[in-house]
Amino acid sequence: MAKAVFPFLAEIDRQVIAARSSIPALTPAQIAEMLAGERERCAKECDEKVAFANHELKASDTHEETRYWIGEHCAATFCADAIRGLGDKV
Repeated sequence: MAKAVFPFLAEIDRQVIAARSSIPALTPAQIAEMLAGERERCAKECDEKVAFANHELKASDTHEETRYWIGEHCAATFCADAIRGLGDKV
């Protein structure tokens, strides 16, 4: 019986070794680092919206425009802060 099973076990071992060497596995630290980097890229997009809103706020001529750009500034700032804070919740 052992002679019949051994070739199958040897083939399974060979396949496991091949799979482990061909598929990169990320550690939890690497995954956390990648997620932190992606969160920061998203937050920077929000920061760009804040800067744009500030620019438009300075150029606004009416009370309505001013209120609109203040709202855009606040929303983008809130989003940037919330995105950056996501890593703290893990």
